[in-house]
Amino acid sequence: MSPSSLYILSVLCGGVAGMVCFALAMDRHHERVYGEAPPDTAARGLRLAAWACLAVLAVPCVQGWGLSIGAIVWVGSVSVGALAATALMTWCPRLVPLSGAVAAALSCGGWLFAA
Repeated sequence: MSPSSLYILSVLCGGVAGMVCFALAMDRHHERVYGEAPPDTAARGLRLAAWACLAVLAVPCVQGWGLSIGAIVWVGSVSVGALAATALMTWCPRLVPLSGAVAAALSCGGWLFAA
């Protein structure tokens, strides 16, 4: 794979991972997946993980495409991640935690191999 395609894989999977964390931090979605509302500490931890994931996601965007295009790619990847998290929550909510973990691993792996 070329470094460009690894950057694309990295940012798309990072957007999915961040948005899955945001979804699981919400009471309604957490109940749908786990059957109960999240404890306050878990919800705060998931929100913190989501913000951290989306903040770190800016690095491969800027590395791969520069600051001006990287900002646009970052917004697009967050949007695609939100769409993917919504689709997962709609059609297969039990797979949401697993898909979020896999997306985070692919994002980190793609970024490390592209650098």
